[in-house]
Amino acid sequence: MKFFGFSSNKAAAGGAGQTSFSRGGSSSTMSSHAGGAGQGGMLLSSSPGGSPASSKERESVKSTANSQKSEELMPYNKPIHDHNAHLYSYNDDGAGRRSVEINAVRPESAQMGKLLSPGTGAPSAAAIVAAQGRRNSQDAFATKDQTILVFDWDDTLFPTTWVRHYMGLHWKYPLQEQPINAIQKRKIKLALDELANEVEQFLLAALQRGRVVIVTLARVPWVKLSCDNFFPRIGQLIKDHDINIVYAQEARSSSDREQDPPVNDPAAQEAFWTGKKQLAIRREVEHFYSQYPGQSWKNVISIGDSDFERKATHATMQGYSKDHDLRVSLSRGEEDVMCLSGYVGNHYRRLRTKTVKMYDSPRIKDLELEIQLLKKWLNALVALDSGLDVDLEDDERLAETHRLLTGEIL
Repeated sequence: MKFFGFSSNKAAAGGAGQTSFSRGGSSSTMSSHAGGAGQGGMLLSSSPGGSPASSKERESVKSTANSQKSEELMPYNKPIHDHNAHLYSYNDDGAGRRSVEINAVRPESAQMGKLLSPGTGAPSAAAIVAAQGRRNSQDAFATKDQTILVFDWDDTLFPTTWVRHYMGLHWKYPLQEQPINAIQKRKIKLALDELANEVEQFLLAALQRGRVVIVTLARVPWVKLSCDNFFPRIGQLIKDHDINIVYAQEARSSSDREQDPPVNDPAAQEAFWTGKKQLAIRREVEHFYSQYPGQSWKNVISIGDSDFERKATHATMQGYSKDHDLRVSLSRGEEDVMCLSGYVGNHYRRLRTKTVKMYDSPRIKDLELEIQLLKKWLNALVALDSGLDVDLEDDERLAETHRLLTGEIL
């Protein structure tokens, strides 16, 4: 398929080792001997050295885990989802070499591509302050000191699956120290730099709209390590702007016995890791909304690639609503389960929760397009006086949300 000047070609199934990059119809081929990039050992989701996986991920990782020895605990390891099989293919040339498309985008990206055509763009939200007297903080819900944006890291801001699985790079070593040739390094660096440029612009814009926090289920110090080795520009931005990195695996509650759930119990696994993320998110939101006595939660935005952060954010919202006797609000004349409101005495409270689920296990071009779209949505998303829950892999919901936030019709 062709998309924004990039082309993707299906190859026959086969071996491992060679990487082929194709852009705009021309291609260049790069090779490395099988195993040279160092895959590392695959870890089951219950391992303290890896980020938790969905039940689908666990099934895909079991066979690999049984056939490979884990060289050591990794701060992050995310197996490839079966539904992404069409994104990568192997071509056996008889010498143990592989052919992989670096800039391929999944078919669903075509829908997103339409959303990124030049248009009116997202309307800007101005800071709202009462002209006289005491400021009504509900009127100012979209201001920087009333908005918190919680981002996941892996496959949300950083292309973890692409780096580790599609490109086969070792998580522990910088790109320049990877056992691949110079052409490969240049091509991979170019792709990473292009994504870093988009992520940098998006984070800088987000920092202007509210408090930015990164909450990850990976192990310490994965965010710093991945930045040092592959994403230095973003690592510097995080440092310069003092963006808080929260490792949710380290979150503890008074009732938390720190006993991981059985690997063969998907429901228990999901509940456990969602609970970890919920605890971390709640603490960050509570801390943010404690700038003055009686400050209420108003504008919580959560963006990530898995249902862990999505469900954790929803659960956090529900917990807060029970504590403060909030009820489902009306938004645009309809019930809005993502927006809860009520009165405490004569003080009106309204909590707007907005969640965006991104692609899981994206290619690097998928992730770049997602970030471009989020950047286009950002101002309107913050200013939206209602709740929102959208999955970018749901084309119908994606189109509705794009129209709501930009006024553009597909």
